[in-house]
Amino acid sequence: MQRHDGSSKVGPTGRQAPEVVRHPGKSVAVGRRRVLAGLAACDSSGGSSHILSVEGDPLDFGDVWEQEHFVWTLPVRNTSSEPLQILDIRFSCPACTSVYPKSLHIPVGQTAGVTIELNLSCPSCGAAEQPFRVSLVPLVEGHESDKVTWNITGRVRRLFDLSPGLLDFGDALVRGEPFPAKSLRVVCNAEVTEVAAKCDESLAKVEVALDRAHPAAWSISVTPSESLPVGDFRFHVVLEALSRSGKKLPPKRIPVIGCVVEDVVLVPSNVAIGAAKLGQVIEELVLLRSRGGRSLEVVAVDCEQSEGVVVTRKPDCVSKGEAFEVRQTVLESGTRVNHVRFRVRYGDTAEEIELPLTISYHGVFESQPGHDPAEVDAK
Repeated sequence: MQRHDGSSKVGPTGRQAPEVVRHPGKSVAVGRRRVLAGLAACDSSGGSSHILSVEGDPLDFGDVWEQEHFVWTLPVRNTSSEPLQILDIRFSCPACTSVYPKSLHIPVGQTAGVTIELNLSCPSCGAAEQPFRVSLVPLVEGHESDKVTWNITGRVRRLFDLSPGLLDFGDALVRGEPFPAKSLRVVCNAEVTEVAAKCDESLAKVEVALDRAHPAAWSISVTPSESLPVGDFRFHVVLEALSRSGKKLPPKRIPVIGCVVEDVVLVPSNVAIGAAKLGQVIEELVLLRSRGGRSLEVVAVDCEQSEGVVVTRKPDCVSKGEAFEVRQTVLESGTRVNHVRFRVRYGDTAEEIELPLTISYHGVFESQPGHDPAEVDAK
């Protein structure tokens, strides 16, 4: 079995030597008992399979660093008296396991390679610093009753401790204003010479600083790019470390989330009237203001496609921004939704934006003695 995560070493005899995962105060040898050690095919009752086999004991890959792409090749041998066709390989956790190829032909007495990729960060199969376990079940044509199960286990070690675990900017990023930075603290559980963090420069600026009071700790500062569009955003900062031997350790992705909002805000942006009688008039006061205190001007209000809606400016209602009275006349029965659009010019650049207002109601007939208004409305 060949590991493809870049962690294997070759000893003086030419055989693979065990990798050493270092923790504060201890060293742990990572499982490389034999090239094929640690994996066996078992049927559902726990006995040996008579059609497929993998030499060695049930797989235990030992202690490894947390990583999203832990890959190796599994040599599967056909020990039956006829050629075998594996139609599919199913697994207990689709969220963390990938297998390729999932179908393959193995002649009698021959061995074929199956590549397995595991996300060792998957909480469903055991988060970092916990045991990890997944099961693979190959479906063999003509041998549906000979169920084969490969159980893969190990222990995942956390390379980086993050505080907090993600950077959430909320809705504190206002378009046109300087974006603030947020920081998190990183403690590395391996002996390293360097820690670096990178991100797409169009998304954010990232800075790394060593904590001089704690030589195994770093501060990661992230400042989102002011070119981010209005709306929700999500991206990752990739954390990397270099061991004392000069080897790259598995990277760690740090989620960065938040929302860029317009400087001008409409309050409320949604008017939900609920049930109202036909002919009833509902009034609502809406305000437009700049979060940054900029000057603004409503240059147009579009409600032509909204039936029963009248919008009137109220110049003396607020000291900053603008106020409007919105009147909705209930004209139809049932659920109705109308839209009003405010076109606003603000700031020194006289930039224009459009802010939508949604108005909804459910029109009902006025009840009469001896009549159920719900029945009348349903007709």
